[in-house]
Amino acid sequence: MSLIPRLIPVSIYDITQVEAYFGHMASKGYFVKKMWGNYATFEKDTPQKTKYRFEPYGEQGKEPPEDMRLYYEEQGWKYICKTGYFHLYQATREDATEIHTDAVIQGETFANLNKRLKYMSWYITILYSFTACVILYTMLRIH
Repeated sequence: MSLIPRLIPVSIYDITQVEAYFGHMASKGYFVKKMWGNYATFEKDTPQKTKYRFEPYGEQGKEPPEDMRLYYEEQGWKYICKTGYFHLYQATREDATEIHTDAVIQGETFANLNKRLKYMSWYITILYSFTACVILYTMLRIH
């Protein structure tokens, strides 16, 4: 089966919309195999109704622990891929237990991730500012 790259037509920060988009694509027979940035790679297969869920994970680029994957599989979810600080899961059956049944705990997970990303954005801002100062200083010394 061939893989088809597609631009995700909704903001990747709107998790609910991305999950809905992936579900819609599955109903047309396109199933997510990989994500990178605003793109996803789909594989064409028999159309079916399914759900997708993003699970925030504290460490960027890390695979989910084996015990977590096994637990999710028991609940009816198959691990698909990682993207940034998230893991993507697909429901393997209609009666799959929702990954998050407690909105408060899910909110705390996103709050922790948000805090971590804010620190990272400050770090990047300071790093770029320093780099710009070094470049400017170098350019002024040359002339």
